[in-house]
Amino acid sequence: MLNYRFLPLLLLYSALSQAGVGSSSATTSNVHVALQDQKIEAQLIVNNFLQQLDEGEISLFGAALSRDMLSPVKVSREYQFDNDNTTIMIYSRLTQPMPMPEAEQYTVVGISVFMNQWGRIDQIKAHVQGDKP
Repeated sequence: MLNYRFLPLLLLYSALSQAGVGSSSATTSNVHVALQDQKIEAQLIVNNFLQQLDEGEISLFGAALSRDMLSPVKVSREYQFDNDNTTIMIYSRLTQPMPMPEAEQYTVVGISVFMNQWGRIDQIKAHVQGDKP
């Protein structure tokens, strides 16, 4: 059974192998460089996100969120072949869960911010936990 968590690495390895990268040590080195580049890119995306937080561009239920209210956890990028668009998603946990207005039995524990390839925020989704009535 294929572990999908490693699928991007497998696809990268396959692409490097097909590109004629000769030895396994060269392939390992190229994979390491590609993974380092992804880590740097993810950090740049998070820095852009934090800057938008500092500028008050991200709000939840009408209240602006600040840098100290969120802890970024995950960055993912999705490329859509049919329309040549890239969507970037940043998932962050709230440092203090926030009660939902008019539904106090539920609390917001995190948010996902969706950006386009130019870094503009297109959508914000709240991640909610709560007691079942």
